[in-house]
Amino acid sequence: MKEYAPSNNYAYQSIDMPVIAGNNTSSLHAQKLIIDAEKFINNNFNKPIDLHSVADFIHLNPTYFSHLFRQVTGYTFKKYLTQLRIEKAIELLSESSLTVTEISKQVGYDDSNYFSRAFKKVTGFPPSHYNKLK
Repeated sequence: MKEYAPSNNYAYQSIDMPVIAGNNTSSLHAQKLIIDAEKFINNNFNKPIDLHSVADFIHLNPTYFSHLFRQVTGYTFKKYLTQLRIEKAIELLSESSLTVTEISKQVGYDDSNYFSRAFKKVTGFPPSHYNKLK
């Protein structure tokens, strides 16, 4: 299983995610649930999803899901979703001529100003600056 983390070159490098200690059945079941959650997130990151909707999808209490997600991935749900959205935005900035507003909507942000702040927080630069680097 892989996760993405910011690197110094404004893109993402792949890192291995931590795994719950032990190989017992409950650990494997927890990992499967989180894999299912990640698939749901990856397929719906561009929609208004939140921790509750993902927890509902895998039939877990939101508080327990939040704890389990962090335990398995090493990331909070919000950080994981934000990083995924920013990764997709970087791809779109690199490969398309879409505006920042259009890209923000395509990666799940209704407010392009909020998207720009999130982008800068993750990469260190606003999306408009990254767009100029192409």
